Amino acid sequence: YPPLTVNLGEDTALCSLISLLLDATNPHAVSYQWQDQSTNATYTVMYDGQYWVIIHDPCTGNSDTVNVLYLEPIALDLGNDTTLCNGEELLLNASAPYCDYLWQDGSADSIYIVRFFGEYSVSVSNLCFSNQDTITVSYESCDLMFYIPNSFTPDGDGINDYFQPQFSQPEKIKSYTLYIYDRWGGLQFRSQALNHCWDAHDNLPGVYIYLIEYQGETGGKKIAKGTVTVVRK
Repeated sequence: YPPLTVNLGEDTALCSLISLLLDATNPHAVSYQWQDQSTNATYTVMYDGQYWVIIHDPCTGNSDTVNVLYLEPIALDLGNDTTLCNGEELLLNASAPYCDYLWQDGSADSIYIVRFFGEYSVSVSNLCFSNQDTITVSYESCDLMFYIPNSFTPDGDGINDYFQPQFSQPEKIKSYTLYIYDRWGGLQFRSQALNHCWDAHDNLPGVYIYLIEYQGETGGKKIAKGTVTVVRK
């Protein structure tokens, strides 16, 4: 007998509802065994998964494996048109599995940070499907929504001992996350509670970077970032 060969093809992605016929037919094979214990020479794929077959002839055996991924229609929603306060940023997220992205300015990331007024649009596509969405962002002058100190002294004297952003209307904050990083990018503190302060009790004096992600009752997620100095007397 010639050497026994089997080739199910390369790993592949398919559009939903399309079947794939895996063919392990060999003229000298005496048995076939697939991953679900079926014994035909061929196998019809209809779902995501890893598929393999073992075949034998009177002398030896061989096997092959293929991974199959099914692509689904793309769900995309940048949110409603919104108005931000001057200086605020808006994070637009178009992430979808196994897709390519094209924003109105030609950028190709899955996310986009809005810093200026205008119309923002994205087209998302994969091998089978595409979708697009648009959002209009306006800016206006408005009262500062929060106060962020630029330094504090964690010495326990009861005066400016903690770092805590102060929102003028905390009851209107739907989501909130505070990150504190050192100057090398190491995460030092994280909190999703408005009343959870950073006391820097294990940190050396110096400059740290804060990043605040928050969302009010209207509009999408916003970002504020800057530096704060830890001062020890």
